[in-house]
Amino acid sequence: MKWELIKAIEEQGYKLAGLSENGMGMINIAIESNKVSEKDSNIEVEESEKAMTFQGVKWASKNLEADKYVKVGDRFYIEKLTVKATGSFEKINLENVPVIAVDVRKDGVLFNFENILFRHCIDDDYEEGGNFEETELGVYLKDAFKNALEKAICVGVYDCSLLTKEQVFEDLEYFKSRKNRIKVLSDDSDTWWWWTKSPSASNSAIFCNVTGIGHGNGNTAGYSGGGVAPAFLITRD
Repeated sequence: MKWELIKAIEEQGYKLAGLSENGMGMINIAIESNKVSEKDSNIEVEESEKAMTFQGVKWASKNLEADKYVKVGDRFYIEKLTVKATGSFEKINLENVPVIAVDVRKDGVLFNFENILFRHCIDDDYEEGGNFEETELGVYLKDAFKNALEKAICVGVYDCSLLTKEQVFEDLEYFKSRKNRIKVLSDDSDTWWWWTKSPSASNSAIFCNVTGIGHGNGNTAGYSGGGVAPAFLITRD
């Protein structure tokens, strides 16, 4: 099993001391400095926060734990994210874009953009009962956006899409806190509502969203003002 993160750790002057997985699917990565003698190799890093940069991605842990593992709530910053304009989607050109680990699982880590990157409809020609992945927004996220994201972070990305209503309001512990469901617009830092990819049970032409105060709501798929905060999975080899 290999993580791109392990390679990055070694490139920053550290070496991998050990890797393990607990019953919750969390990955424990123990590191030690290459710059200390072997007898001192078990000295723990004591900083309250440490940042690591690997191939264009700045990884920052909010609270550095002694056993150094990727955990829910960890944040990293994409130093530069550029997506070319395509179809009805305008060019994205952002710097220091925060992404949050919202689920640590056995097959990898699910990340969600902390802020709303842009506003767009699901599909202005959406037909009831359609598959989100085949909508205008769904295709954009899994093709043009995913390709640009992989180029920005130099790591393979899987399942680049939106979160489901169930993930936000039921399944993921990170979103149990309402403040974590509130997002702001990347361009002006004002709070705004954002799409999930779940159609409403009562009317499948309406998609569920998260309001600017973190509550659940819905809007028609063709509404162009919907906020988009993509999610993506990085898996283990």
